[in-house]
Amino acid sequence: MGIFDGLFGKKKDKKAPPPPQLRQRRPPPEKPVDPAEAEAEFLPTIGEMSAKVLNRKLGEKNDTVRKAIEIRLGELKDRASMRPLINAYLTHGDPEALDALSGYGSEMSSPMREFAQDMSNVGERRARVMDILAKTGDDQVLPLVRAGVEDRDPVIRTRACAALVALGDMHGIGRLDQDLETTDVQARRLALETLITLDRPEARRCISEHVERFVADSGAVSHNVAVSAPRLDDPSLKLIDLVIKRLKDVDQRLILVLGSEPIAWATTERERFQAALPDASIHFGLRRMVPEEQIAELIVARNAAANGGTGVYMGMVPSPRDDLPVPHFLTRAGQSEYRALILYVDPHEYLAVQAWWHYAEDQTDIDATVEVILGISRPGQSSITEEEFAMYKLLKDEDHRKSFIRALLARL
Repeated sequence: MGIFDGLFGKKKDKKAPPPPQLRQRRPPPEKPVDPAEAEAEFLPTIGEMSAKVLNRKLGEKNDTVRKAIEIRLGELKDRASMRPLINAYLTHGDPEALDALSGYGSEMSSPMREFAQDMSNVGERRARVMDILAKTGDDQVLPLVRAGVEDRDPVIRTRACAALVALGDMHGIGRLDQDLETTDVQARRLALETLITLDRPEARRCISEHVERFVADSGAVSHNVAVSAPRLDDPSLKLIDLVIKRLKDVDQRLILVLGSEPIAWATTERERFQAALPDASIHFGLRRMVPEEQIAELIVARNAAANGGTGVYMGMVPSPRDDLPVPHFLTRAGQSEYRALILYVDPHEYLAVQAWWHYAEDQTDIDATVEVILGISRPGQSSITEEEFAMYKLLKDEDHRKSFIRALLARL
């Protein structure tokens, strides 16, 4: 009958329409919690809460509240809080959580063995595993820590070395000492910071040797060159203020102020220098001037000094090593004896400074000295690295600090 159905117009069966889809309601957006309100509401009652309640609140996003919970759990030392504290430290890295865990000692060895063998724990998380292993005080975890000592990641490696020392194995210090001589900047910095934290005689010896290797570069700078870096001790100081003060204090008659900063000052700060030195003949070398024009201004300043006045030249001028070198100008050119100071400010190239001091030492017909003021202040804000700044802070002897600053110049 199927073939006649179509001839006689039998209606085809219609499929039932699909049921309408229910529109899913979106959950209302979470109301932002004011951190101050959360702290004011929670902190006064924390002492009344049980460890069980506090364990559930360790996932708190508010740092202040979470750290207060970790401190309180460290005081309670409830056995059930150990794993929540481990997870909190592995997730957030709060020192308060690590301090709280130190009260559990070797009880952590078994659960930490699981975390150490879990290869999904990498980077900072694995480094935190090493931190907790150090708190166990258990010799049984030494094989787990030693596995991290040769990790390719310097973050993990240095923390494993520190853990090894905490567990009584001094090989950790020897491994950190190896990293002090590597060309890996991050590994060297982390090794130095870790050795400083360890504060042990063996670690201090490694640090001292590392600093001495660095300071040895100071021999590359002539002893006739005075080098300072005042902003290392006080980063709020401004280079321009330091230079103006120096210009007022010097007794030389001819002063050259060179370097990247003075080139900018020659364009933007002329009036300030002229007001600070009203009796001086001040001349400026600008970027837009050709070398011959710059040299002509320099000679005018020199002639002012040679004839009894004070001549100051600031800005750009050819170096003694340029293809068109500065001509021999430190000569007896007038009726008066005069002394010269070449003040190099915030240099970015050691060879440029070297060219001027060689000129002052080897070719001048008058008494000429060279001074360098480095503009370095803090890592991230100047050319000094975190490793170098950490070493500088360790130095207490003034002569040692001066040698260190000369070494910084030699490394530019």
